[in-house]
Amino acid sequence: MGQVVVVAVLVAWLVVTVLFALPRVGDPIGQRLPAWCLSLIPSWSFFAPNPPRDDRVLLYRDVFGGQGAGPFREVWSSAAGSDLFKGRTEKAVTDSIGELLVRSRVSAGQDGQDGRKPTDPLQGMQAAQVMVSTPYVQLLNRVAAAPHDPRTQAVQFVIVATDHGEESPKVLFISATHRLDAEPPARTVPEPPRARVGTC
Repeated sequence: MGQVVVVAVLVAWLVVTVLFALPRVGDPIGQRLPAWCLSLIPSWSFFAPNPPRDDRVLLYRDVFGGQGAGPFREVWSSAAGSDLFKGRTEKAVTDSIGELLVRSRVSAGQDGQDGRKPTDPLQGMQAAQVMVSTPYVQLLNRVAAAPHDPRTQAVQFVIVATDHGEESPKVLFISATHRLDAEPPARTVPEPPRARVGTC
């Protein structure tokens, strides 16, 4: 009986994976499944039906309390070279950007089919699900590690697509504003227990 259940689960997973890979069938499946479930479905794309025709750029800006915000500055760009020649860190940024864009589209109702745009700020549970996702946290850490103005109290990042033929970049994702601590909290390491010295 146990083997039948395992085989049934694996066959169902295979069928959902194959259906999810089909463009016309996969999009509706992605809309119906919860965000946590999407990470369980592998995405296989040996031959890209839509090859990238633009470069993705990760920008950030410093937010100064009541004094406004600074200009957007580039942290990372996919135009810096091929993924084959990048280190693991750069490849991780590429993957995080792609995964975050997929998750934000699903949370926004697949490119705004519910009347919203993917670049609109997410609300309530949608925002919470995206902001605690691994790709969002990885990109936020990358932005937090970048150089900042001493007056900076918070940061915000944006993912844009730039096309060599277009003049203005297209905004793909806007993050929430996150407080930036000037100094990380000090870690306290507990002392190891001391051995008692005595006579037997």
